[in-house]
Amino acid sequence: MTKNNIPSKLPRLIVFDLDDTLWKYEVDCTYGPPFKFDRKNKVVVDCKGNPVELFKDVLEIFALIQTFPGTQIAIASRTTTPDWAAQVLKLYTVNELGSLHSMCSAFEMYDQSKTKHFRRIHQKTHIDYKDMLFFDDNPMNLCVEPLGVSVVMLDYDGMTMEVFLKSLQLYAENR
Repeated sequence: MTKNNIPSKLPRLIVFDLDDTLWKYEVDCTYGPPFKFDRKNKVVVDCKGNPVELFKDVLEIFALIQTFPGTQIAIASRTTTPDWAAQVLKLYTVNELGSLHSMCSAFEMYDQSKTKHFRRIHQKTHIDYKDMLFFDDNPMNLCVEPLGVSVVMLDYDGMTMEVFLKSLQLYAENR
């Protein structure tokens, strides 16, 4: 599947974990704020200049989702430093579309179970679990599948366009 033949049946909500899903490593293991965008290297860095590096296709994936009518984006992360994560999301931007943070309609970022995150996301968005597609790298977070959420487990390469497009196709085939 390519970006030119996106399925007609799309999830109403696409939910992403952060650490090892959108970016490499864990944001709470950085030296913390102030975070800034290093324009030369096109990467967000912590207060000591260490990168919080997105996986290569993340910006393109967020831009693509913006073309899906009726599809929203949410973040569900077990981070212990949600303010740090929010700062990083605000610093990564997609041209005229704005920051990754501004493209999201719901955030559940605190160190509790993904089940709790998804219950709150459902309460905020009123979107049925069966209409959600979730990307994460941690098998522990498969706990949301019994709610009806479609879960895609990522490997060490994090979020890639190839995995994203294949997941959309599988989602559509199973609906």
